[in-house]
Amino acid sequence: MKSPRTGMRNLRLVLVALGMSGLPAGMALASASATHDYPNRPIRIIVPYAAGGADQQIRPLMPDLQKALGQPLVIENVGGAGGVIGSNMVKSSAPDGYTLLYTATAVLTIAPKLNPAPYKIDDFVPVCNVIDIPFLVAARKGLPFQDAAGMKAYALEHANAPLAFGSAGLGTATHLAGEAMADAMGAPLLHVPFQGMAPAVTLLLGGGIDMVVGAPGVIMPQIRGDKIVPIATTGARRFEASPDIPALQESGIDIDAGTKYGFFAPAGTDPAIVEKLSRAIGEAAQSAGYRTTMRNAYNGVRYLDSNAYAAELKDEDAYYTALLKRLGLGGKP
Repeated sequence: MKSPRTGMRNLRLVLVALGMSGLPAGMALASASATHDYPNRPIRIIVPYAAGGADQQIRPLMPDLQKALGQPLVIENVGGAGGVIGSNMVKSSAPDGYTLLYTATAVLTIAPKLNPAPYKIDDFVPVCNVIDIPFLVAARKGLPFQDAAGMKAYALEHANAPLAFGSAGLGTATHLAGEAMADAMGAPLLHVPFQGMAPAVTLLLGGGIDMVVGAPGVIMPQIRGDKIVPIATTGARRFEASPDIPALQESGIDIDAGTKYGFFAPAGTDPAIVEKLSRAIGEAAQSAGYRTTMRNAYNGVRYLDSNAYAAELKDEDAYYTALLKRLGLGGKP
């Protein structure tokens, strides 16, 4: 049994070590205690789009996450400015793990390059990736084409009255996929931004726009209901959740576009908190039940931990910097 004197000596050694780390001992101990107790109150998750889109990807995770973390998780949709408004709310929050962002990576890798944004990519720390999908191109009924080759021919013939495509917002990956598609076809398209894909699809159903480029989970139900026409996917190959829909590349429209959706925390969040969140989310996202739910919703599950996600985010940022410059749409560093 240790004597009280030995215990006091060990405590002094701990305090000295904490002091050498550059933190006052009291502050460091308080920080360590806060991390150990995390979470001890509800966690807020900001989804920077209109309800009915990306939030549907994570709502099925909530029961398992709440059980693993021992606290309620509250999802809040804050649409606007292609995801910038909601993302800035998280950037401006305390880096304590109680306000998280769930978003497409384009909010960080594209949006700030197109227009001034109140944040930069380094203002966030990746927690983990959950979803990885290509986009779908779909058209309203009544147009004189049913596939990508017909779309290209029509767009070239009617260049003076461009087809209008809806996206999830200015500066989103759906916007850039549409612009890249127009560039690859050599025909102009008119971009119509929305605050999320759900309202874009609604207007498509009403005939207000000609096409949409967006996430399969929002578009496929309308395709299966025979309300809109599937044209193609934007990936390099067919999407496993909709193998009957060809890729654009099969019609000679050479693009490879898609998006990742994942969780982010404000920069400065304790790595131990990030790791705890990443591990809990990863376990929930890789469960058979969640994968089945996402497959039925036309989402591809791909978990990446914080380090792997950060590496892919860096590559994506470089890719879009080059693409935006090539398209003449921005390309600010």
